Amino acid sequence: MFREIKEEIGLDVLDLKFLCVEYKSAKEGKDENLQFIFQGEILSSSQIKRMKLPAKELNEYKFVKPEEALLMLNENLKNRLEKCLKYIDKNKAIYLENGKEV
Repeated sequence: MFREIKEEIGLDVLDLKFLCVEYKSAKEGKDENLQFIFQGEILSSSQIKRMKLPAKELNEYKFVKPEEALLMLNENLKNRLEKCLKYIDKNKAIYLENGKEV
């Protein structure tokens, strides 16, 4: 995971907290898959300045409060993030299947 972050956006992240894994069953031409959410550390201004976006995948980033992020996400991601926010202060990771807590 840490290597991927370094390769994708150029950051050396030292700490990640596992928040959620969601199993998504196959549908509409998409294979079944697992989706993960991790909480990263608070970035310093120098870390933010060093971020490099892969041109073929990302063209911008933005830091927003969770309430604003929820307005920007599609329904699947919004649902997953809402559930993570519900448990984040309880120091508990959650497992979802197709958007539902199991």
